[in-house]
Amino acid sequence: LKVASSPAEPGYQEHAAELTVEMSNLLELAAERFSESDALIQEYFSWRQHEAAEIEEFSPETARSLLNATKREFDEYARGRGSAGTVLKTRIQIEKQLERLNRELTRRKLIGRKPAGLGETEWLTGADFDLNLDQGPLTVLTFFSVRKDQSIMGLVQLNDMLGRMYPQARLIALTHELEQPFDQLYEAQRRASAADQANRRLYREKMKQQIIDANGFTFPIGISRDSSGTAAIFGISELPYTLLIDETGVCRQILEGPFQPDRFTRAIEALHKVQTDGR
Repeated sequence: LKVASSPAEPGYQEHAAELTVEMSNLLELAAERFSESDALIQEYFSWRQHEAAEIEEFSPETARSLLNATKREFDEYARGRGSAGTVLKTRIQIEKQLERLNRELTRRKLIGRKPAGLGETEWLTGADFDLNLDQGPLTVLTFFSVRKDQSIMGLVQLNDMLGRMYPQARLIALTHELEQPFDQLYEAQRRASAADQANRRLYREKMKQQIIDANGFTFPIGISRDSSGTAAIFGISELPYTLLIDETGVCRQILEGPFQPDRFTRAIEALHKVQTDGR
């Protein structure tokens, strides 16, 4: 059945649905009869994840329901077994797949809506910045990582492009609270004393000197103190992560990954055309 269930096998497309049911039934029966077999348990739950991935393409909400049910099923199995330490990796994989799917659904729901607030943020380019996303014809809200050189370079290029081609647009950038890559020699010590105010003050000073001042940035740059909460609100799965927000404060497009001038230009031009035609 495993061989036959491969899309590369002849006849798979014709019998795909039948094979899926057969495989699911067989693994469910095997997992029930041989519940002490780690290999079978892992195979069964991996298949459940595979089913969710197949469904996700055309029905992400259904896929999420299936993954939630799979997680509950695993927890029930683990309680009955007493110790599930050897297969906890499977539980982690289910969690990661569910988290990724939740963020994908969040991104889809963001399009055409006003983003929620950014939570507790410390602005490094002056006094506290009053974030009002429905100011100006276009707001480019980007989340970047100080750990990635390409992320910083992308911020430089994005700022330059907006300045040359869309001077009326407003750029806002955020990074995370505990990204401290500047002095690798004391990285372990910094992690151990992340709550230390002196440590945070040093981090901000270095960030201002080595990123903000060094590149001549004058646009608002802030540090989000709840990175996981912000990532969940905006559906962030990788950095850089950029939202294009129109003059009414509504998110119209999301661009993930490294800065690519052509892609950003096309996205902004499309948004500008929609706004112009709307008037």
